[in-house]
Amino acid sequence: MFLNQKNFDNYIKKSKFFKITDTLGVYLFLVNEILEKGDLAPLEVSAPIIKNIVINQRKLKFTKQFEKNILQDAIKSKTYEMY
Repeated sequence: MFLNQKNFDNYIKKSKFFKITDTLGVYLFLVNEILEKGDLAPLEVSAPIIKNIVINQRKLKFTKQFEKNILQDAIKSKTYEMY
């Protein structure tokens, strides 16, 4: 990996453009902004994560409600058995 503790200061500078070449191709980078530890992440990074969290919570809620409804229907129709 081209970025490590030894060369971190060489690459991570605001408005610094650099290119890395390897066997697969050439990679071009531009550092627009540097965030310190504890700073808020940009919305472009946070939005997909938040979306996945909300979707997973909805899935869990739906699954619990679905299981509850199936159990209630089975009890009402007296087809519920405990094993």
